Amino acid sequence: LYNYHNCKKANKKTVFVVEGFKSVWRLHEWGYENVVAVMGSHLPDYQVKLLIALDAKIVVIGDNDESGKAFNQAVVNKLHYFCEVQKIDISVTECDPSDSVAELSQKEFEELIGGTK
Repeated sequence: LYNYHNCKKANKKTVFVVEGFKSVWRLHEWGYENVVAVMGSHLPDYQVKLLIALDAKIVVIGDNDESGKAFNQAVVNKLHYFCEVQKIDISVTECDPSDSVAELSQKEFEELIGGTK
């Protein structure tokens, strides 16, 4: 998990899970230290174990394409037995079909997550 070491140090009650490092960079610019990227659209079992070890609510925000939407659901399916999980669909914003969290504005992102930090 990209940025796992920083996320673990941040020790937050919520962890944002995204697909790629650019989304981590963007959220970090906005003050979010509690972000990890799986570096793709698949969440392997060893990453599931790392996320569970954070003992936090998981907020998954996949890209705005079909694999991103499938990623959101797969993360929920794998983690809901172990922790609270919320998926956020960025398609409700005015973004392109290939966009990720990195292409949103900070205001759009914060409206999507409803003040969760």
